[in-house]
Amino acid sequence: YNSRMTISRRKTAYYSSSGWNWRFYGKWQLLYSRDTYAYTIYHNYGVACYNRWLSFYLIYQKNYQNPAWNRIYIDWNLSL
Repeated sequence: YNSRMTISRRKTAYYSSSGWNWRFYGKWQLLYSRDTYAYTIYHNYGVACYNRWLSFYLIYQKNYQNPAWNRIYIDWNLSL
């Protein structure tokens, strides 16, 4: 399978984000992003799988300034 690395950067009035996305095996991807807000910074680490009908993300969100804000979550999407 072909692998692909995508690097992104976006900036708005509310936050800025930079990160990368590496598709390493078929529909599987590794993710990282650094989101900077006026009050804090989040580092997001994750894995994703995209399919024609069902896609999901497993993300660990780390905040080094306030560990109480750390979280892990699963996001999924069903397309009919």
